[in-house]
Amino acid sequence: MLRFEPLLEEWLKNKPKNVEFIRQPAAFSELWSKHAKAYYTAEALGVVDKIHADFFSAIQIKKEALDTEEALAKFFAAHGVDETQFHEAYNSFVVDAKMRQAPQMATRYGITGVPAIIVNGKYKTNGKLAGSHEKMIEVMNNLIKQESPAKNSSEVEGQSRDCSSLLGITTSDHPGLDSQHKGQLYYQWQGR
Repeated sequence: MLRFEPLLEEWLKNKPKNVEFIRQPAAFSELWSKHAKAYYTAEALGVVDKIHADFFSAIQIKKEALDTEEALAKFFAAHGVDETQFHEAYNSFVVDAKMRQAPQMATRYGITGVPAIIVNGKYKTNGKLAGSHEKMIEVMNNLIKQESPAKNSSEVEGQSRDCSSLLGITTSDHPGLDSQHKGQLYYQWQGR
């Protein structure tokens, strides 16, 4: 995870315009669930971009104990979020609903560890499948190219076909991916 995040951040600076990147927090344990709740709180407050890099660094590199509502409130406050607004969002129905959905999403996509990427609802890759974090980016880029509507659509010829029917991509065709999972470009946010 520590090695993948810088690669991902660099990739995000130049991601294709037709790609919607969605971070999805991992909630595999009680601690990870607290961090997932912090992510959803940041999302509800509209500050994910503002705090993500620092939050990642705090939990992954500095090993800060951001494991209570109060510790998280202080972290958010240090990043310009009003503590009252933090507590309201942290305890909101929206955040609670997303927390209830998080385990279902991981199960749906077959996510058992991080980082993991799902591309266009069809392909899962991770460091083990791809062979390295660098190759994860390569696999992701290749799949995006192959899944892009402009490349795979025959609308230019007057016919419209579902892009997925034009692919014929299998795990054996492309080392580093698992074709059994549905989702969008899905990335597990954090974890220890």
